[in-house]
Amino acid sequence: MEPIFEALAVSVGYTAPILREISFSLYPGEMVGILGRNGCGKTTMLRAITGEIPCIRGEIRLQGEDIRRLSVRERARRTAVMPQGGHAMPGITVLEAIAMGGYAQEGFRWGLSPRLRQKVESCAEDLGISSLLHRDLGLLSQGQRQMVLLCRLLVQDTPLMLLDEPNAALDYDNARQLLYRLRQLVRQKERGALLVLHDPQLALSYCSRLLIVHQGKISADVSTEAPVKALEKSLNILYPGLRLTENPLEAGYFCALCAKTVV
Repeated sequence: MEPIFEALAVSVGYTAPILREISFSLYPGEMVGILGRNGCGKTTMLRAITGEIPCIRGEIRLQGEDIRRLSVRERARRTAVMPQGGHAMPGITVLEAIAMGGYAQEGFRWGLSPRLRQKVESCAEDLGISSLLHRDLGLLSQGQRQMVLLCRLLVQDTPLMLLDEPNAALDYDNARQLLYRLRQLVRQKERGALLVLHDPQLALSYCSRLLIVHQGKISADVSTEAPVKALEKSLNILYPGLRLTENPLEAGYFCALCAKTVV
C-alpha cells in the first residue's frame, strides 16, 4: 500500500529550525495524533505540509509527489485543513461556509450546484447541524463553528485531512462525536488524518498512532494498540508519571495521571 503522505528528513522553521529531521508516513485508513507541549512545533508541522512554510531541508510528498511541484489548487484537492479556532466570518450563512469546501474539487461558480448542495446537506445531517445551515456563521458559538469547520473539511473530500486542535471549545460529548465521525470517515473511505491534540485520553481512544513531539523532534511514533508498557514509555516523555489501565467502556486504555504530572 502506498502512503498518502511522507515526510523525509524534514527540517522546518524560519531563521532557525523549529522541527529537525522529521520523518514519518501516513497510510490510507490511519488517523494519527500529534501530541506535544505548547510551542513545540505541532502547528508548524501542519503548515509545512500545506506548503505555507517552506522546508529548510528534506522533502514532503503527497501521494508520491513533492509538494513543491504541486499548484495551490492541486494541494487543495489533496489536503483539507481544519484550522485552530476558525474565524467567525459574519455575514455568510453556515451553508455558504460549508460549501467553500467543495470549490477545490468543483471550481468556484455563482450559486451552488445541486450536487454540492446535496453533499453539504447530507454532511450537515450526519453531524447533527442541519438546523444551523441558514444561520449567520458569525452568530454561532465557538463549539458550533468547530462542527461547521469539520463539515467543510468533509465536503472538501481530500485524501489527507489536517486538524489543528479540532476539539477546542467543544464539550465532552461533541468532542467525542467529532472524533468518532472523523474516524469512521477515515476508515470507510480510506482517507488519512493528522490531528494536533492535547488530551492523551482522546488521542488513545480515537487515533491509530501517536507522534510524540519533544524538543524539536519526533521522540516516539507508537501504535495505540502497542503493549501498555511501550505506550506508557512514549507518553511519559510528555506526561511523567502517566499510567494506563484497560478501559472498561471500550477497546483501548484509560489514562491515570499521577499528582506529580505536569500538564
